[in-house]
Amino acid sequence: FEDHENGGGFSSTGDHERTILIEPSLAPQPNDFTLMLDSIKARSANVSWSSFSIPGEEGAILADIYLDDQEVATGVTSIRWIFDFLSPDTDYVVKVVARSSAYGTTLEKTIEFKTEPLPSDFAVLSAELRPRTTGTFGAAPTILIELSNRDLLEDIIFEGVNFLGYSFAGDNSILITISDDEYETLSNAQSMQGIAEHIQDGVLNSISFDYTVQ
Repeated sequence: FEDHENGGGFSSTGDHERTILIEPSLAPQPNDFTLMLDSIKARSANVSWSSFSIPGEEGAILADIYLDDQEVATGVTSIRWIFDFLSPDTDYVVKVVARSSAYGTTLEKTIEFKTEPLPSDFAVLSAELRPRTTGTFGAAPTILIELSNRDLLEDIIFEGVNFLGYSFAGDNSILITISDDEYETLSNAQSMQGIAEHIQDGVLNSISFDYTVQ
């Protein structure tokens, strides 16, 4: 603003103009953070970042997540995000925006990655039928299957039954939990074979594989 004064030690024959500049105070900004790629596959990628904070201030710092400038999540409180259903052999750009819920200030970082290409061949490397275990850590019977690339898998079939419910075990293995009756059926089967359906170049294919009984 401008302040015009007369007198008070100044000559009365003229005005003396004084300009005072006031710098606006800035709201606290989220701290600098590091954006990292933890795992990249043909159809998925894991991104993580160092923790958010505003030094000396309280209040949540949230993450808004973008993939190729498209918002995929907002207000995330964790320090990692898994991108699924990506296209193989494709470039992507991830942007993570740290946002203060108290002040609305932001700090953003970007990171680029390329998904892996689909392999030329799909194979079941091993398959093992495991019996029920007892004791403190007892568990139902399972089938552990190691694959050349889990991203290609569509379905697993034993004795004409589709086993859709499985969990990930390691980078390219799956673990299927089965009933005692199913274990008896598979352990006494004559063929000791299963079928793995998979997508190759956009086409559904199937291969048979042998399994062993523990």
